[in-house]
Amino acid sequence: MKKILFKSEMVRAILDGRKTQTRRIHADMSKPRYNVGDVVYVGERYCTCDECLCFPDLRECFKAKWKPGMFMPEEYARIKLKITGKKKERICDISEADAIAEGFNPRPERNSSAVQEFLLYFAKINPKAEPETEVWVYTFERIK
Repeated sequence: MKKILFKSEMVRAILDGRKTQTRRIHADMSKPRYNVGDVVYVGERYCTCDECLCFPDLRECFKAKWKPGMFMPEEYARIKLKITGKKKERICDISEADAIAEGFNPRPERNSSAVQEFLLYFAKINPKAEPETEVWVYTFERIK
């Protein structure tokens, strides 16, 4: 089964039911990494200690080092997703509805839209991406 990586705050959004879409830049943008119908497991930050498996949103892990999601084996996965849609678009073409599906909300106290919040986050984790950068957009549903 293929793995898809998410940062801890996006894992929380998936678990809360606020995130049903993700945008990805692949090394080879000519073809998608995931296809409609694929079931993938979420690789997320974790640690193992004293025969327990810990995640940042559940409890602290003081006896072991946290490991990045890229090293998470499938048997440790607590989340599986089914890909329900895919399309290619420029990052700057994201709609307000899509930014909300990405797990972001407008922030009235900062006078910002969900799109602005998403673009700030995306730029932080993809500093080389330009507004015109093409991304694969995957829609998914949580099945585990």
